[in-house]
Amino acid sequence: MPDLYKHTDYRAYWREWFEDAKKEQSFLSFRYMSKKTGIDAGYLAHVFQSSKHIAESSIDAVIDLLRLKGRDAKYFHELVLFSRAKSEREIKERFQKLMALRSTSARLLSDRQARYWSFWYYPAVRLAMLTFEFRGDFADLARRLSPAISMKQAQEAVQVLQEMALVRKEDSGIYTVLDAHISTQDAWQSLAIREFQEQTLTLAAESLKRHSPDIREVSTMTLAIPAKEIPTLQEMVREFRRQVAQWTLGLEDSDCVIQADFALFPVVWNQEPDVASKRRRT
Repeated sequence: MPDLYKHTDYRAYWREWFEDAKKEQSFLSFRYMSKKTGIDAGYLAHVFQSSKHIAESSIDAVIDLLRLKGRDAKYFHELVLFSRAKSEREIKERFQKLMALRSTSARLLSDRQARYWSFWYYPAVRLAMLTFEFRGDFADLARRLSPAISMKQAQEAVQVLQEMALVRKEDSGIYTVLDAHISTQDAWQSLAIREFQEQTLTLAAESLKRHSPDIREVSTMTLAIPAKEIPTLQEMVREFRRQVAQWTLGLEDSDCVIQADFALFPVVWNQEPDVASKRRRT
């Protein structure tokens, strides 16, 4: 059976369970699960596609189907509530309950990875080390950021980066940035990234007063487009981001770190309110 505790979306776990269980129980199907849980088979298909959620009243029936007991059953129950959570506050509260039920090692890993996105200056400090030889002068490192951070914050950032194996102190005393993979697939990572984005967008607004136009570009566009074309515009932004990321790989002798933000969202929505809210939920 799949590892329940590595999941932060009950639907992903349920799909894995279904694939594994079907190898030994060939009769397993949406129709069979529908009879056992009381959930319509067609609706279950949407749940498996991650476009719908099961009702809270159906959780116990699904737990019985999955044959979960004790802590496993409690974790799955909280997993459903976490996946259904909408507000930032509820997401955080549900996540903390999930972490309390996870093993110590899994909890530490999630907490540590989430810390990378806790403050805007953690990634900035990491990339700053690509622009000069950092040998442990935290006061100098702190002054190089814009806005400047405290020496204590610089020390904390470097410590977190070392714990995550994103930077390493060499025998020579120079800190090296490691090409380590930073996963953002976990739902908690996504929440942390949203908070990180809020911080950087605030910095973008402050940049209008802090920086000369020669070294910044804060621009906005107000567009009138069909609502159905929003995914197209989103993909254009993603493609631009990919192109910029690819372009930076070929650059040498970097001497500064740039934060790039581009935001788009509806400011006029000429559709029924329930349509807009439905799209946000799915």
